[in-house]
Amino acid sequence: MKVWLARYFYSVIAAIAMQVGAHAEELPPPQRWVAPAAFADGLALLRAKNDCADCPKLQEISFLNLHSATPYRTEKVSLQSRYSAAYAYPGTHVFVMLSIEQSAAGQFSTDANYGRDAFIKECERQQYQLSQQGDSALAVYQRGLAAGQALITLSMQKFDKIELLSCDQNSLTIPGNVRSRLLWLEPVMGLRIRMNFTQQDEAPFKDMPQLNVLRQRVTSQYLDILQKAQLQFTRYQQ
Repeated sequence: MKVWLARYFYSVIAAIAMQVGAHAEELPPPQRWVAPAAFADGLALLRAKNDCADCPKLQEISFLNLHSATPYRTEKVSLQSRYSAAYAYPGTHVFVMLSIEQSAAGQFSTDANYGRDAFIKECERQQYQLSQQGDSALAVYQRGLAAGQALITLSMQKFDKIELLSCDQNSLTIPGNVRSRLLWLEPVMGLRIRMNFTQQDEAPFKDMPQLNVLRQRVTSQYLDILQKAQLQFTRYQQ
């Protein structure tokens, strides 16, 4: 009986591994390099798909007002392809979602500028909307915050040829299930990558300190993934 259970267990694990690998292999380069089958800490690919087989090659991007959902400006960015991928730790629901957009040749710089500006405005609007909540709601949202800490933090970093913008919630009591929105701008492959950290029913964290550890770890691992993908893409182009 024990032998049978062991064989069954390992066959299930092998089948899962093959299925995860199959999902990754369905993506073309360079997308397969930036949506790996697994991260170093065990965060594993659940699904990946082409979201834009017949999308227009120009997509409208909106810049929102602080006070309403009415855009005060729209621009168009190029779209050569868009793929999405979802990741989770074993035994939990989706934690990380990727949306990988590739710019048309020669268009990345313009697209990145529009994408960066729109992302910043989107985060600022979220900050403003929270600040307009009533005192009782704000008191709930602010539980556990450090002195002087904002409910939502906007940050920008550069790592050589890779730029990262982050819009992070610092409280688990804020309504909604997206706790962080990240935008990676990668010029070598011409990629604009949205990375969302979500809080589902079966989340891999119980409090903000645990979430912060996971966010930092996954972000660091993904930077390493992107840097290695740049090298693969350079060799692929030769």
